[in-house]
Amino acid sequence: MSNLKESIAAIFQKFAVDPKAYGINLETEVKLETEGKLKDGTPIYTSAESFAVGVDVYTKDSEGNNVPAAQGRYELETGEFIDVNELGQIAEMGIPEMEEEMSSVDLVNAIEKLAERVASLEGSNSSLTAELATAENKIQELSSLLKNTKTELSSLKKQPAAASVKETKRVVLGADQKEKSFAQMTLRERIIKNIENIK
Repeated sequence: MSNLKESIAAIFQKFAVDPKAYGINLETEVKLETEGKLKDGTPIYTSAESFAVGVDVYTKDSEGNNVPAAQGRYELETGEFIDVNELGQIAEMGIPEMEEEMSSVDLVNAIEKLAERVASLEGSNSSLTAELATAENKIQELSSLLKNTKTELSSLKKQPAAASVKETKRVVLGADQKEKSFAQMTLRERIIKNIENIK
């Protein structure tokens, strides 16, 4: 009976279907014997005495229920890895192979490439610093120009928008006479001025 439940559970898991959504309960009471921790601190469990190829692997959901571990590779905090198959069992486990040490020639080449990269970045940094200084100077010039423009605008706002027509029209009534504003003219002088303007 247990093997049948495991086979059915494997089919549901293969197609990522939750049997509980259809009212099917395939869970059997699993007594967890051993606990381990993944590299990120997540606890994992097995019903066996230790983690080994062929044993089942479980995690717990947010409600504390045992859930078979999803298929994939997991890194334990001990540095080992376990590969879990589609049945939630350990298919392979071991210690990742260490990369070979770099030879002294490879190390020198890597250092030279890093030195070239650093020199290139320093050159770019100097260029960007110069551009930044130029931009800051331009900003100061524009700020000063804006301040002066605001001052001029403020003084212009205080002046009348247009000169009065009465003040701008002046009449010369002879070579020895001074100009008068239109408001200062007599009626006769205004008529003469208007006639002159018609001509």
